[in-house]
Amino acid sequence: MDNFDEYLRQGEPNKAEKAKVWKNREIHLLAETVNDPANTPNDLVNDLVKRNILHCLKQNPKAIYTELAANTGYSAATIKRHIQELKKLGLIERIGSDKTGYWKVLEK
Repeated sequence: MDNFDEYLRQGEPNKAEKAKVWKNREIHLLAETVNDPANTPNDLVNDLVKRNILHCLKQNPKAIYTELAANTGYSAATIKRHIQELKKLGLIERIGSDKTGYWKVLEK
């Protein structure tokens, strides 16, 4: 049985026990979060990220990293890393300057 469930059933414990239960629950919740590690091979997670980025770039070629992050739900660092990989794979290219340019999605 989970400490948090016990906490809910037992009523009000002392402050030390309450802090311990909430700390354990917080650690448990943090362990359940899904992230996109930087040093993983191209797997299904990374392909999904890249597909989401490509879809957003087709919709809005002038999108910047922060807009792509907001639209896809990934961090700006993850977006930047995957855009670099997409450029290396020859799937996208930047046309024009960083400020006034746009992304061109290349069909392969």
